[in-house]
Amino acid sequence: MPGHFTGVTTHIKQSMLRGVAFSRRNVGVRRDPSRGLWVGRETDRLLTRTVNDGMRYDPGCKKHRRLGHILRELKRRGIVLHGAQVATMLPRLGLKTNLDAIGTWGDDVVVVELKTTQHDRETHRLELYDKECSKQPVLSNGLPNTECVHHMLQVGFGALCVKSVLGPSVRVRGVVVVSYEDSALVHVMQDKYASVAWFSCPSPIPVACAKLRRKGSGKMRRKPATAAEVVARVCLPWPHEDARVVDTIRREQVSVLGGQSATTSSNVIGIVLRGGLRSACVCLSKRLCDLRVADRKFLRTKLLKCGANIFGGLASGDTKPSVHVLEPGKSGIWNLVALRAAAPRAKKKLCASDVHDGVARHGNQYQP
Repeated sequence: MPGHFTGVTTHIKQSMLRGVAFSRRNVGVRRDPSRGLWVGRETDRLLTRTVNDGMRYDPGCKKHRRLGHILRELKRRGIVLHGAQVATMLPRLGLKTNLDAIGTWGDDVVVVELKTTQHDRETHRLELYDKECSKQPVLSNGLPNTECVHHMLQVGFGALCVKSVLGPSVRVRGVVVVSYEDSALVHVMQDKYASVAWFSCPSPIPVACAKLRRKGSGKMRRKPATAAEVVARVCLPWPHEDARVVDTIRREQVSVLGGQSATTSSNVIGIVLRGGLRSACVCLSKRLCDLRVADRKFLRTKLLKCGANIFGGLASGDTKPSVHVLEPGKSGIWNLVALRAAAPRAKKKLCASDVHDGVARHGNQYQP
């Protein structure tokens, strides 16, 4: 697979979780993370060898205990596996993944995501699996920030990839198999998770602070930001596949043109609004009112230059170039907002008292 594609698990952590580690409070006895990773890798390896290499399950082998629970649960559900660790991707999103397993469930194709846990089954199923993160309870796409949703998004993306290959006539389902020490449990994916909108919608990204550099006095100060750095920090690629953005564009009666080449600013696109007004536009990772005044000025300057490159002149075709931003709003909607220049400060009017004060200070040199 292309090396520049991002793994869907990495995408969930960096984009949807905004780089904040998932954490739950009051989860009982803490488990050993290193052992948990080892158990997960070992279980994946045994399942892959069983499906791809024909390795026989040995009931008397202690290492095969979890594998036996998984195979029996899949058999009880009527799921037959045909391949494991299948590489797949969705080029339009630039995301990739390795399917833990793929098989058939009756007449349907099924994607299997395998997960392991050191918690006991009842505690995990009833208390932890749907428990929201204590640091941020909601993902950037509006879904609850829970372990269950993370798993469903992973298997949902796998189902999207398989669907793109097999075509719309084949039904593709997804299941998450959670492996416990003494059993296994299958969670069936809801169809809503196999949607491009969850993965292509703009989402806030971690903001990297500018490096500090030392002044002559020994104090530290931040390096001044450039317009390109501001655009890279607060802007995201245009979400062409997000149904919510498509509805916003249709509602505003806006035509979206192609963006610029990657050598200039791939985040900036050209749009044509009602009345033929042409404008450069970019998608923000946060609301416009949350940006600093300096960042707004940098952003407007960059968009005006990009608009001139896109349209071959003034972005709006007249003496007042227009620039817009697509910002995240409330309840999962997106708003198209004009990015106007800051209003100039009003000049102080000259009054009679000012004239008299000036004469008193400067004598005859004052010329009204």
